[in-house]
Amino acid sequence: MTAPIRLLLGAAVIIALAACDREAETPAPEQPPAAQDTAETGQDAAGAGDWAAEAPFSLKEETGTATIEISTPEEVLSRDRALYEQIFVEADAAAEHFKQTAEEGKADAEANDYPFRPYTREVEWTAPFDNGEIASLIGQVWEYTGGAHGNNYYDTLTWSFTESGLLVTSDFFVPDQQTWDGLSAIARGKLLQAKRERFAEYREASEDVDPMWMDAIKDATAPEVSSFDLMTLVPSTEDGKAGGIKLYYPPYAVGPYAEGSYEIVLPQADIAQYIAPAYRDLFAGDPAPDPQLNQGGEE
Repeated sequence: MTAPIRLLLGAAVIIALAACDREAETPAPEQPPAAQDTAETGQDAAGAGDWAAEAPFSLKEETGTATIEISTPEEVLSRDRALYEQIFVEADAAAEHFKQTAEEGKADAEANDYPFRPYTREVEWTAPFDNGEIASLIGQVWEYTGGAHGNNYYDTLTWSFTESGLLVTSDFFVPDQQTWDGLSAIARGKLLQAKRERFAEYREASEDVDPMWMDAIKDATAPEVSSFDLMTLVPSTEDGKAGGIKLYYPPYAVGPYAEGSYEIVLPQADIAQYIAPAYRDLFAGDPAPDPQLNQGGEE
């Protein structure tokens, strides 16, 4: 589907508002997901509902200076209108900013008499964890803004369908410094291990991680909640449970661009003592096999 993201999103919102108006005129209204009892797990009583049948879940917009694409897992977003809006309202804002940046880039190129290469922004959302009540989504973003190469980074989101709302990192863990100290040590060890393994064939056994990037590694795994913001739950060997958490490090975060990105898993058995009581029943078993684990670089 090719149309401005802003216009398509506006159409989806108009559809939702029109549905609300019709509900207001009906003696026994069917409430939107965000207003239902938690027993209905944040879904429309009749499944996805009429709004999802009309809403776009994959969008593409092309202008003279930029191409913007976004794809999302319809089977997940269609279960909760609030989740859909959470992703697409932010996507619309990011798209508008990106288009403005592209226009500025073109104007700068023309003013300085050098070629302009159109910008590209691609966002692919997937849901690596979804047990029906909670879903973790990862957004993989690739942008090209006219340089020698594009760049990629991540966005993550964990959603409670029972509460029809976001769950943040701090919700899952005991809120004290001992927690962040412990998680920091585990994450740093896992990250250093992943870096050593990736370059084992290029380094002597006695060589360690490039010291130039040690400060960046320490910053990325600092003992504070913000170090774990790029986090998703990972599936477990036990059905419906989380086997741990996955942390994401894009290029340049902990190494040069050519080294690629890192994705590391902290098994639930290693972090069990730090999990908040309210979520201990969610975690069990071992992380399910992940063929993409620690695969870096561009595809």
